[in-house]
Amino acid sequence: MVTDSAENMQIIQLQVLNKAKERQLDNLVEKLNESERQIRYLNHQLLITKDEKDGLALSLRESQKLFQNGKEREIQLEAQIKALETQIQALKVNEEQMIKKSRTTELALDSLKQQLSDLHHSESLQRMREQHESIVMGLTKKYEERVLSLQRRLDAALAARKEQVGVISNSNC
Repeated sequence: MVTDSAENMQIIQLQVLNKAKERQLDNLVEKLNESERQIRYLNHQLLITKDEKDGLALSLRESQKLFQNGKEREIQLEAQIKALETQIQALKVNEEQMIKKSRTTELALDSLKQQLSDLHHSESLQRMREQHESIVMGLTKKYEERVLSLQRRLDAALAARKEQVGVISNSNC
């Protein structure tokens, strides 16, 4: 009987030990399941992060491309502005020359008018005076047309320059 009771005691101890091992195994299985869930979650987060990274990299490349295009456009516009400034300067010089010529022409006209007034008495001189006035009117008209043409070119060049300066200002903003 003592052996039965020792065997029973050993069986009970083994059963308790077995139950403890089962609980320990259940705990380990639960921890393994939790670890697998965490791994799946972290893998999912990693994929999301990789997608975000790829999106940001693409956005960065596009931004760099846009920035480079903007820089190239700015360089082109600066070159155009310099060319327009050169044209404007040339037009200003031309305008100054035309003004000097007009002053000289006005002085010559005044002198001719005085001579005509002095020679007004004779009939043949009267015809010459009319011819001279016709020539003077033709020259005056030609001069005024030239001045008007130059003024229009200057105005157009100034307007184009202002527009390009505005475009550069807008693209820099």
